[in-house]
Amino acid sequence: MPYTINWVKGFFLLILGLIILFVIFIYFLINQSIPNYNKNYTLSEPFGSIEIIRDRHAVPHIFADDKRDLFFGLGFSHAQDRLWQMMLSRRLAYGELSEVFGQQSYNIDDFMKRMDLKRLSSLSLQYQSQRTQEALVSYTAGVNSWLNLINKGSHGRGAPEFFSYGSPLKKWQPVDSLSILRLLGLQGSSQIYEELLTLKTILKLKNNKAFDLFSQEINPNLDINSQLLAKYNNISFTDGQQLNVDSSFIPIQSRFNLQSANLISISSGSTVKKGSLLAHDLQSILTSPVEWMLARMEFPNGGVIGATIPGIPTIFSGRNTKIAWGLGNADADQVDLYLEELNPANNQKYLSKNGYKLLYTRKTKIKIKDKDDVYIDLLWSDNGPIMPENHLGVIFKEGSKNLISIKSNALIENDLSMTASIDLMLSNSVIEALEVSKNHVTPIKNLMVIDKENIAYKLIGKIPKRNIAHTTKGQFPGIGKNQDDRWNGYYEYETNTISVNPSNGTILNTGNKNTNDKFPKNIAYKWKDTQKIHRLRKKMNNREIHTLESLIEIQTDTVSYTARFLLGLIAKDLWYEGEIGPTGSSKFSRQSILKQLSTWNGDMDGSLIEPLVYNIWITMLQKRIIQDELGLLYNQYSSFQPLFIERVFKDINNASDWCDIQQTTKIESCNQLAKDSLNDTLTYLSKKYGSKINNWKWGNYHKAVHFHNPFGTQNILHWLFNISHNVSGSKYTLKGGKIKYSNDDKIISSYGSVYKGIYDMGDPDSSLYIISTGQSGHFFSKHYDDLSKLAKDGDYIPMSLNPITAKAGALGIIRINN
Repeated sequence: MPYTINWVKGFFLLILGLIILFVIFIYFLINQSIPNYNKNYTLSEPFGSIEIIRDRHAVPHIFADDKRDLFFGLGFSHAQDRLWQMMLSRRLAYGELSEVFGQQSYNIDDFMKRMDLKRLSSLSLQYQSQRTQEALVSYTAGVNSWLNLINKGSHGRGAPEFFSYGSPLKKWQPVDSLSILRLLGLQGSSQIYEELLTLKTILKLKNNKAFDLFSQEINPNLDINSQLLAKYNNISFTDGQQLNVDSSFIPIQSRFNLQSANLISISSGSTVKKGSLLAHDLQSILTSPVEWMLARMEFPNGGVIGATIPGIPTIFSGRNTKIAWGLGNADADQVDLYLEELNPANNQKYLSKNGYKLLYTRKTKIKIKDKDDVYIDLLWSDNGPIMPENHLGVIFKEGSKNLISIKSNALIENDLSMTASIDLMLSNSVIEALEVSKNHVTPIKNLMVIDKENIAYKLIGKIPKRNIAHTTKGQFPGIGKNQDDRWNGYYEYETNTISVNPSNGTILNTGNKNTNDKFPKNIAYKWKDTQKIHRLRKKMNNREIHTLESLIEIQTDTVSYTARFLLGLIAKDLWYEGEIGPTGSSKFSRQSILKQLSTWNGDMDGSLIEPLVYNIWITMLQKRIIQDELGLLYNQYSSFQPLFIERVFKDINNASDWCDIQQTTKIESCNQLAKDSLNDTLTYLSKKYGSKINNWKWGNYHKAVHFHNPFGTQNILHWLFNISHNVSGSKYTLKGGKIKYSNDDKIISSYGSVYKGIYDMGDPDSSLYIISTGQSGHFFSKHYDDLSKLAKDGDYIPMSLNPITAKAGALGIIRINN
């Protein structure tokens, strides 16, 4: 018996020892993939010597003998810190995620294969300027040089994720960078999602009430009648779609997830240091690491510093010695969907403007991990690629001969957006920056640019020309065969909205409406912002002279104009209800919380109770208003819409009809729905967070979460890979964040500020910037989340082009051929 016990003990000790050795071995391999920032390399690819100084925040400052080698150094640095991100972006662009993730990514790959971005980018390479082509080649060499060093030096495959999702690391190519940039163009518009949702809503309601939810104009310029609806008799819809719009992989962006920016420029006459100021707050889906990486390149005529995207050889937003600039997506209407009609006698032909025409067809395959390859037919009409109906959440009735095609400026062959971006970062004046930006194609963006004396705003990108007789005015899928529904090219760059040195000395943009033109020159039906701009204007008007500190205050402001405005509407008949209700009654609780809300200034600070009550109340109210009409389709309206609530409570165009619950015989009023929703809110909060109202602090339950792909959703690993912290603010505050509700009683902001920069051309080296995670994509690195702690507290890091500052406290210097 003792012999058996000793044998069992020995066996378990052996197993334990093997486990410990295995863990140590895995840790060793993973640790090997953390790059060494202090090393010398002798390489054959660069034209000369390169020096990469990693400052104390791991920002690479790149110096080189030959300006082409600056892009080599950027590619080298990107691959060192963000190799997994780069490879993932390339796989998404090419429809190759399933090679590593298996069947779960098939629908995304199927969609992206049909976009054919690699072919289009290969064609566009020849159109880029010589400087851009050289940059792409040098950047590619830098990436591949690091890949070679990984293979030779056993650097743990370059990123820990590759241990779980291993696959051969293909060499980088110039077309890869162009394709990722083109992918950003496709993801820079919510129009595919919006057109489909508009169509689903119209088919559900069958009247103009749909425009209460979609149009920001009081009077829609289209009538939903039986004649128009007859064109869509062959279509029904599902309540969802197979592509998950909450995923950061998603190629079809919802408005909820679309990148936006707050942009402020102030002329030199209104600043302390007599140089123009620019503040740039970029907001998007929160990922871990964040999409952006900080970098600096020192060109012969001066340095450029700011925000880059690994995989692309340019600084998208930042400053050089002469100018500073910021960009934000405008969500302009740069996409149209079309209902195509097949020939009943030949499915290879579709009805075009000149009769039946052959569809362009090409076969390709999707590789799926642990499964057989799937071959698909890529189909294109004159309008664009044909999409399977299951991707779009629509269903064509049995026997119908319809397809849906996509027309997008992201699918233009001659796309010079890469050339425009590189030329912009090397511009020497506002005038030059505006001129070179004419080559930008997609997505349509708001550009704000300053030099020491001048400030300017310009809408950049190719805006489609539509016909006044367009069947749907571009609001939902048009008819493919109709010439009136097709684009007539693009508007000239010179006609895009512009503002240079306005008399009031400031230019503000939050994605808000900036033109009064009607269709077809309207640019957008739903502008990215209608609310934050009011708060921003008020904050700007409070001061005559601005500084870096005043702009920091604005970027961290948590007061919601929307909250105060909507509360005044929905609670106008609730503030006073006569005598106080009995203690403990629903009336007493309602009156108590209304008393607090009546004096609340809309501050979404984490220490307050009111933000939590307000958010739950307004969300429940919108659900109560629209769910009876929309049914399960309501799930695609989870984010409340202030203009819709305003329209309903002001009864614009009889919009108060929405408040009447269709399933009841009596007629409900908006006031009654507001009261019932508040009662439900208080009941919900008591069950979720306890009956003590003083514990309902917004910051206790509101968290910003940067989700990692792919480990961020896995219960075992999410705590290791995700970056999260409690936050203030909300969707409609200048310190932005859009919320969703989790299963653990937390309110999650999965969207928020990812890059902030404040540029002072009166004292350029005092400029500041920050990203919301860290520079490294390696979760074992101390630079994986170090900047997130600063960003959470509203802090920034210096944005200096002084080499001495970069070397002060530097983590190390990489010398190549030096």
